[in-house]
Amino acid sequence: MKSGTEEAELTLSQYGIIRNINVNLKLIDSSVKFHAKILDNLIIETSTLFTRQNFLELLSDSIKAEHTPNDVVLAKKIVPNNTELYFCHIPNETKSRSDFEKFIKDFTFSKTFKVSAFIAEKVFSIRCSDQDDLIRIMTFLPHIVFEGNKHIMVADSWFDLPIIRFSNLEQSIPSESFRDLLDSIIMKDYESDESNQKKYNPIEFFQYQKNKNAKNSKSNIANLVLKTYEDAIRIQKIFNFSHIGDSLVYVNWFVDPTKLEMLEKYRVKVKLPNEMEELDFFNEMKQYGDVFRTSLDSDKKTIGNVVFKNFGDIENLKNHYQFEYCFANAMVYNFPNGTTEDDVKEYLSPFSDQIQSVSFKNKQSTPQNLPFFYISLKTIQGLQNMCEYIEQTPFASKKFEKIKVQPFAIPTERNLNATMQKYENKKNEFSHSNSIIINGFPIEITANQVLELCSNRGTIKFFSMNKKKESYEVNVTFQNSSETQKAMNDLNNAVIGGKKILVKSNEPEVKHEPVEPKPKKHKPKKDINDVNGKPPPSWKKREPPLERNAQSNNSRPNIQNRGRGGNNRGNKIEHRGNRAYGRGNIRGGVRRGSRGNSRGRGRINISYGGGNHLGNSFIFGSSNFEDSDNYYHDFLDDFDGDDFDDY
Repeated sequence: MKSGTEEAELTLSQYGIIRNINVNLKLIDSSVKFHAKILDNLIIETSTLFTRQNFLELLSDSIKAEHTPNDVVLAKKIVPNNTELYFCHIPNETKSRSDFEKFIKDFTFSKTFKVSAFIAEKVFSIRCSDQDDLIRIMTFLPHIVFEGNKHIMVADSWFDLPIIRFSNLEQSIPSESFRDLLDSIIMKDYESDESNQKKYNPIEFFQYQKNKNAKNSKSNIANLVLKTYEDAIRIQKIFNFSHIGDSLVYVNWFVDPTKLEMLEKYRVKVKLPNEMEELDFFNEMKQYGDVFRTSLDSDKKTIGNVVFKNFGDIENLKNHYQFEYCFANAMVYNFPNGTTEDDVKEYLSPFSDQIQSVSFKNKQSTPQNLPFFYISLKTIQGLQNMCEYIEQTPFASKKFEKIKVQPFAIPTERNLNATMQKYENKKNEFSHSNSIIINGFPIEITANQVLELCSNRGTIKFFSMNKKKESYEVNVTFQNSSETQKAMNDLNNAVIGGKKILVKSNEPEVKHEPVEPKPKKHKPKKDINDVNGKPPPSWKKREPPLERNAQSNNSRPNIQNRGRGGNNRGNKIEHRGNRAYGRGNIRGGVRRGSRGNSRGRGRINISYGGGNHLGNSFIFGSSNFEDSDNYYHDFLDDFDGDDFDDY
């Protein structure tokens, strides 16, 4: 839902804006729930419906005499669908994060919300738990007019703001060349529109940057803040799945990493009856719901991936295509050694109609290792329900009557590294609470023997064994502190297999550094003069040090102004990406200078033409634009950490 000023004129409302108020006012009427002065506007929220004249009656007689009902705007109440709002078209008055935060606070009672900045602080989001504050922001903000008749756009969804992202752009294309191409293609397309009587550039803000987070992809990204929502749709149609240089380019709505992760969770793989091209598959999926993005499998063009904006639209595919969720899977850990796939299916029997497969994963298991399993489900909801069940239900089996363990699940991510990172995070979480380390177990002991020993003291949430020369070190996490303490008391100094074992807490120690007292300030006595009326020697003003002769051969450079630059031209660098800069050959002497007054510039081994528009292909110079290998682009890697410093 996006907020706007296009609603029909109201005659009654609980939300009023009085224009041209130049003084701070305090309204004491009992019907006023909230009021604040925003620029030269007085915004008022009342407990009952008011007319324009009713709002004027709240003012003092002197101020009321200066206004008419035409100075009052009645705003339609807008209730957001979630606890987060998104903003673009930020005016100069609120151009920084701190300025924007101060500005938004004036709309709120609670004053507690989190602001995040994106795209060089041209786009913001706020997260707030107070529904009334969110309603006031959505309702009043579009009616606040800034210099140049500008308005801030606010919405409760990224998909309602005119912000798009180009991804998979070749790194060899400089920012200036890409912007020139954009302008030429967009202007040409808009000039063909008969309704466009004058030159119109829909780009409000342009950001071009290297894809720093993409590990296996050398590409650039471009973020565009556009003037209208219609402009965003139009430019996506022009460029999405087009070829720029030799690369297939993707154009999607801009979303933050948190939203993107949520969308990706519901990505589905669709089996197609025949091979399709990228654009054809995208248009086909649009028949079943609002599409965020699509792609074809890199090897088989009869397999497509689709992410819908609303995951409920996936159900529309059921009667038309075979599909499966890409991430309705989980790795499940902490079972006794010897647990089989059938044992896990029995443990998860309440989800037998949802589970597609259970696979034993650690094929090279030893008696000292615990098995783990890969479980695939039919739906994301089924995965979530299973994970909740595992978190609350200990594993029980007649095969392991003396062992009490609590399994845990790690839902799979887009790649193995991300999944393993979640596993490491979970392991670290376990080690910070109710965790012990046991040293000295004999080399021949097995994991199940240790599990039995520890299960007599409580239920085990995490377990690992590490070989240390001629013994094993065991890490055990229990469910609560009483079980942990009982294990430490019972097992410490116990003899197992002729060896004494030692138990210690694995929880990190909290170091309390001693607080040093602040040194007392020694204030001079009121009469600091000596008997002769002169200040003591220690209070005499020190003379500045003599300046050294800078031209003397024996003089030392003044290191206070030491520099790195010289006046020489930078080193020549032939080929180094898009640009290469040489550093001055001479290190600065007396003063800190520049890093070389002349910068060496690298050469770019590519020629760029003006950009020919042939259907959906854009050609730079003589570059070929044959289809490269299609692949599902890892969109999350496109986000630059500099833009998302709150995450």
